Amino acid sequence: MFEFKKGDAIKLLDDNIKGIVKKVDGESVFVENSFGFLEEYHVSEVLPDGELEDEFPRAKGASKPKEVRLKETKKKDKELKIRKEKNKIKKKGPAKKIKKVNKPTLEIDLHYNKLEYINPNFNIDSILAKQMDSLQNRLEKARENGYDKVIVIHGKGEGVLEKSIKNFCNNRGYAFYDANYEKYQKGATVIELPLNH
Repeated sequence: MFEFKKGDAIKLLDDNIKGIVKKVDGESVFVENSFGFLEEYHVSEVLPDGELEDEFPRAKGASKPKEVRLKETKKKDKELKIRKEKNKIKKKGPAKKIKKVNKPTLEIDLHYNKLEYINPNFNIDSILAKQMDSLQNRLEKARENGYDKVIVIHGKGEGVLEKSIKNFCNNRGYAFYDANYEKYQKGATVIELPLNH
Protein backbone atom coordinates (compact mmCIF):
# COMPACT_ATOMS: atom_id res chain seq x y z
CA MET A 1 0.00 0.00 0.00
CA PHE A 2 1.27 3.46 -0.89
CA GLU A 3 1.36 6.44 1.40
CA PHE A 4 0.08 9.57 -0.29
CA LYS A 5 0.60 13.21 0.57
CA LYS A 6 -0.85 16.49 -0.64
CA GLY A 7 0.31 17.30 -4.18
CA ASP A 8 0.94 13.70 -5.30
CA ALA A 9 -0.19 12.85 -8.82
CA ILE A 10 -2.42 9.76 -8.74
CA LYS A 11 -4.57 7.53 -10.91
CA LEU A 12 -7.41 5.23 -9.97
CA LEU A 13 -6.85 1.51 -9.90
CA ASP A 14 -10.00 0.49 -11.80
CA ASP A 15 -10.72 3.63 -13.82
CA ASN A 16 -9.03 5.99 -16.25
CA ILE A 17 -9.23 8.93 -13.83
CA LYS A 18 -6.16 10.93 -12.82
CA GLY A 19 -5.77 13.76 -10.38
CA ILE A 20 -3.83 15.51 -7.65
CA VAL A 21 -4.07 14.60 -3.95
CA LYS A 22 -5.48 17.56 -2.03
CA LYS A 23 -5.87 15.91 1.38
CA VAL A 24 -5.30 12.58 3.11
CA ASP A 25 -7.45 11.69 6.11
CA GLY A 26 -6.78 8.23 7.51
CA GLU A 27 -7.62 5.80 4.71
CA SER A 28 -9.44 8.44 2.65
CA VAL A 29 -7.64 10.23 -0.17
CA PHE A 30 -9.25 13.44 -1.48
CA VAL A 31 -8.37 13.96 -5.13
CA GLU A 32 -8.96 16.93 -7.43
CA ASN A 33 -9.74 15.45 -10.84
CA SER A 34 -8.96 17.02 -14.22
CA PHE A 35 -12.33 18.82 -14.15
CA GLY A 36 -11.51 20.52 -10.86
CA PHE A 37 -13.90 18.43 -8.75
CA LEU A 38 -12.82 17.08 -5.37
CA GLU A 39 -13.57 13.36 -4.95
CA GLU A 40 -12.94 10.99 -2.06
CA TYR A 41 -11.43 7.52 -2.56
CA HIS A 42 -10.26 4.76 -0.27
CA VAL A 43 -6.46 4.49 -0.27
CA SER A 44 -6.76 0.99 -1.80
CA GLU A 45 -8.39 2.48 -4.94
CA VAL A 46 -5.53 4.90 -5.69
CA LEU A 47 -2.12 4.42 -7.33
CA PRO A 48 0.70 6.89 -7.91
CA ASP A 49 0.53 8.32 -11.43
CA GLY A 50 3.91 7.33 -12.77
CA GLU A 51 4.63 4.41 -15.05
CA LEU A 52 7.90 3.72 -13.26
CA GLU A 53 6.31 3.77 -9.80
CA ASP A 54 4.51 0.52 -10.60
CA GLU A 55 7.94 -1.09 -10.94
CA PHE A 56 9.37 0.57 -7.81
CA PRO A 57 6.78 0.43 -5.02
CA ARG A 58 7.81 2.56 -2.02
CA ALA A 59 7.92 1.42 1.52
CA LYS A 60 6.47 3.80 4.09
CA GLY A 61 8.82 6.79 4.38
CA ALA A 62 11.13 5.66 1.55
CA SER A 63 12.08 8.12 -1.16
CA LYS A 64 11.07 7.62 -4.76
CA PRO A 65 13.54 6.39 -7.39
CA LYS A 66 15.47 9.18 -9.15
CA GLU A 67 13.75 8.46 -12.49
CA VAL A 68 10.32 8.90 -10.90
CA ARG A 69 11.32 12.14 -9.16
CA LEU A 70 12.64 13.56 -12.46
CA LYS A 71 9.48 12.56 -14.28
CA GLU A 72 7.29 14.14 -11.56
CA THR A 73 9.33 17.35 -11.64
CA LYS A 74 8.91 17.62 -15.42
CA LYS A 75 5.19 16.92 -15.10
CA LYS A 76 4.74 19.54 -12.35
CA ASP A 77 6.66 22.08 -14.44
CA LYS A 78 4.38 21.35 -17.38
CA GLU A 79 1.26 21.66 -15.18
CA LEU A 80 2.53 24.96 -13.78
CA LYS A 81 3.12 26.27 -17.31
CA ILE A 82 -0.40 25.24 -18.33
CA ARG A 83 -1.91 26.94 -15.24
CA LYS A 84 0.00 30.15 -16.02
CA GLU A 85 -1.27 30.08 -19.62
CA LYS A 86 -4.85 29.53 -18.40
CA ASN A 87 -4.50 32.48 -16.02
CA LYS A 88 -3.30 34.67 -18.89
CA ILE A 89 -6.36 33.67 -20.92
CA LYS A 90 -8.67 34.42 -17.98
CA LYS A 91 -7.12 37.87 -17.55
CA LYS A 92 -8.02 38.76 -21.14
CA GLY A 93 -11.72 38.31 -20.28
CA PRO A 94 -14.18 41.04 -19.37
CA ALA A 95 -12.79 44.17 -17.77
CA LYS A 96 -15.26 44.08 -14.89
CA LYS A 97 -14.21 41.92 -11.97
CA ILE A 98 -17.18 40.09 -10.53
CA LYS A 99 -17.01 38.31 -7.23
CA LYS A 100 -19.63 36.19 -5.59
CA VAL A 101 -20.99 37.46 -2.32
CA ASN A 102 -23.56 36.01 0.02
CA LYS A 103 -26.60 38.15 -0.52
CA PRO A 104 -30.28 37.43 -0.10
CA THR A 105 -32.04 36.39 -3.29
CA LEU A 106 -33.05 39.40 -5.35
CA GLU A 107 -36.64 39.72 -6.60
CA ILE A 108 -37.36 41.35 -9.95
CA ASP A 109 -41.03 42.17 -10.49
CA LEU A 110 -41.85 42.44 -14.20
CA HIS A 111 -45.55 43.31 -13.87
CA TYR A 112 -45.98 46.19 -16.29
CA ASN A 113 -47.43 48.46 -13.61
CA LYS A 114 -44.20 48.01 -11.57
CA LEU A 115 -41.93 49.21 -14.41
CA GLU A 116 -41.01 52.76 -15.24
CA TYR A 117 -41.84 54.26 -18.64
CA ILE A 118 -44.69 51.85 -19.36
CA ASN A 119 -47.87 53.34 -20.64
CA PRO A 120 -50.82 51.01 -19.95
CA ASN A 121 -52.18 52.03 -23.36
CA PHE A 122 -49.22 50.38 -25.14
CA ASN A 123 -50.06 47.31 -27.16
CA ILE A 124 -49.16 43.90 -25.72
CA ASP A 125 -46.05 43.46 -27.90
CA SER A 126 -44.62 46.82 -26.79
CA ILE A 127 -45.23 46.02 -23.13
CA LEU A 128 -43.60 42.59 -23.51
CA ALA A 129 -40.57 44.15 -25.24
CA LYS A 130 -40.17 46.68 -22.39
CA GLN A 131 -40.49 43.91 -19.79
CA MET A 132 -37.81 41.80 -21.51
CA ASP A 133 -35.47 44.82 -21.86
CA SER A 134 -35.96 45.52 -18.16
CA LEU A 135 -35.21 41.86 -17.34
CA GLN A 136 -32.01 41.84 -19.36
CA ASN A 137 -30.72 45.08 -17.80
CA ARG A 138 -31.64 44.09 -14.26
CA LEU A 139 -30.12 40.60 -14.56
CA GLU A 140 -26.85 42.10 -15.79
CA LYS A 141 -26.78 44.55 -12.86
CA ALA A 142 -27.56 41.73 -10.43
CA ARG A 143 -24.75 39.61 -11.87
CA GLU A 144 -22.29 42.53 -11.69
CA ASN A 145 -23.24 43.03 -8.05
CA GLY A 146 -22.48 39.42 -7.16
CA TYR A 147 -25.95 37.89 -7.08
CA ASP A 148 -25.89 34.24 -8.08
CA LYS A 149 -29.64 33.92 -8.50
CA VAL A 150 -32.73 36.07 -8.75
CA ILE A 151 -36.46 35.48 -8.53
CA VAL A 152 -38.31 36.97 -11.48
CA ILE A 153 -41.97 37.67 -10.75
CA HIS A 154 -44.00 37.39 -13.95
CA GLY A 155 -47.43 36.56 -12.63
CA LYS A 156 -49.70 33.71 -13.71
CA GLY A 157 -51.78 35.33 -16.48
CA GLU A 158 -51.74 33.65 -19.88
CA GLY A 159 -48.07 32.65 -19.58
CA VAL A 160 -46.74 34.86 -22.39
CA LEU A 161 -44.21 36.67 -20.20
CA GLU A 162 -43.21 33.44 -18.44
CA LYS A 163 -42.53 31.71 -21.79
CA SER A 164 -40.51 34.71 -22.98
CA ILE A 165 -38.42 34.65 -19.78
CA LYS A 166 -37.71 30.92 -20.11
CA ASN A 167 -36.78 31.31 -23.80
CA PHE A 168 -34.47 34.18 -22.80
CA CYS A 169 -32.79 31.92 -20.21
CA ASN A 170 -32.45 29.00 -22.63
CA ASN A 171 -30.86 31.24 -25.26
CA ARG A 172 -28.25 32.47 -22.77
CA GLY A 173 -27.63 29.16 -21.03
CA TYR A 174 -29.03 30.28 -17.68
CA ALA A 175 -30.43 27.58 -15.40
CA PHE A 176 -33.96 28.29 -14.18
CA TYR A 177 -36.79 26.64 -12.27
CA ASP A 178 -40.16 27.52 -10.78
CA ALA A 179 -39.96 29.57 -7.59
CA ASN A 180 -41.45 28.44 -4.28
CA TYR A 181 -45.07 27.52 -4.96
CA GLU A 182 -46.35 28.47 -1.51
CA LYS A 183 -45.05 32.01 -1.89
CA TYR A 184 -45.51 32.67 -5.64
CA GLN A 185 -48.14 30.12 -6.85
CA LYS A 186 -46.42 29.53 -10.23
CA GLY A 187 -46.12 33.27 -10.76
CA ALA A 188 -42.31 33.44 -10.51
CA THR A 189 -39.17 31.81 -11.86
CA VAL A 190 -35.75 31.48 -10.20
CA ILE A 191 -32.85 32.23 -12.56
CA GLU A 192 -29.31 31.16 -11.64
CA LEU A 193 -26.72 33.63 -12.88
CA PRO A 194 -23.22 32.61 -13.95
CA LEU A 195 -20.69 35.05 -12.51
CA ASN A 196 -18.54 35.19 -15.65
CA HIS A 197 -20.83 35.18 -18.64
